[in-house]
Amino acid sequence: MGTFASALLYVMESTRRVDPLLIKAAQNLGATRLDVLREVILPGSLPGIISGLKVCLALAWTCVLSAEMVAATHGLGALIWFAKDWNNMALVMVGMVSISITGARDRLGVPRHRRPDPSVGAPPAAPGRLRRGCEHHRR
Repeated sequence: MGTFASALLYVMESTRRVDPLLIKAAQNLGATRLDVLREVILPGSLPGIISGLKVCLALAWTCVLSAEMVAATHGLGALIWFAKDWNNMALVMVGMVSISITGARDRLGVPRHRRPDPSVGAPPAAPGRLRRGCEHHRR
């Protein structure tokens, strides 16, 4: 609930940034509105939507911790708040490190976008023959 508005804004902005030329090209090739949505707009806006969801995850995590610090008796936020009240700095640090590890795990758990390498997973060339597209190297 605390991140709905942010997520909605990220989705709206990501879909607005899809190249209108691609939409027009799909329409000129006979695509229906559903085809344009499924084949052009969704793939074009998905990177922005995923980035927005990552930001919303951080906002949601902050909302949960804030709510736990204010009104809960259990949870990481409540643990940090009670440790602060008891002047137990070691427990406060453990809670902060737990939050950092969770954030780092979420950040490192998502692989970075890379261009696929066409040679990875390609079948090996037959002995004495070159791969297709390399004929100019035979001479």
